[in-house]
Amino acid sequence: MPSAAIAGQWYTVAAALIALFGVLIALIVNGVRAERQRKRDLHARALAAITAYGEMPYRIRRRPHCAEHRARLSDELSLTKAEVDTCQVLLAADGDERLSDAFDALYAVARRIVGKEAHEAWKSPVIESDEQMNQGELYRRLSEFTSQRDAFADHLRVATLPAPRRLSRWIRLHWAWTAKLPRVRTPMSAEQRQIVAPQDLARNPSGQDGALGKS
Repeated sequence: MPSAAIAGQWYTVAAALIALFGVLIALIVNGVRAERQRKRDLHARALAAITAYGEMPYRIRRRPHCAEHRARLSDELSLTKAEVDTCQVLLAADGDERLSDAFDALYAVARRIVGKEAHEAWKSPVIESDEQMNQGELYRRLSEFTSQRDAFADHLRVATLPAPRRLSRWIRLHWAWTAKLPRVRTPMSAEQRQIVAPQDLARNPSGQDGALGKS
């Protein structure tokens, strides 16, 4: 067989192997991206569920007088708790123990604080006027839950980052001198991201809440 024909066969085999290798790489990359998106969707679902649970004391206080609305709100509370329970199981099954433990700690605080406030809200008088919509004291009583939720959100921010970006974030967070390098920004801490409620900024000398409140 002429050497040119043999060389042509090898070129054909090499091209096929390169194409196969490219297909395998594409499948791996797409699989990694799909898995990362699946995790992000689950994380967003868990954060939305626990946030909705934390809003329940406010919604109960603002409930209309109508019995139909009370029943609907009670059903929503039950569905929200069921969704939080479901997310807790899914996070545990997902294999990220650190993230699962953070959600367990958050849910424990939510049951202790938010659950108590929701129970008391059902016994509180229904809000009758716009002025009563300001619920600054309730916001402050829920501050531990809010802080715990922010801590969980911090876990979510890095849970699905690619390894190089996670390492870069860790270096910038723990080595302060890197902030002096050009085009390098130090990640904000949870304390720096903490939003101060308007009612904590607008308390008058008598200790009553200011004009602004929890929206």
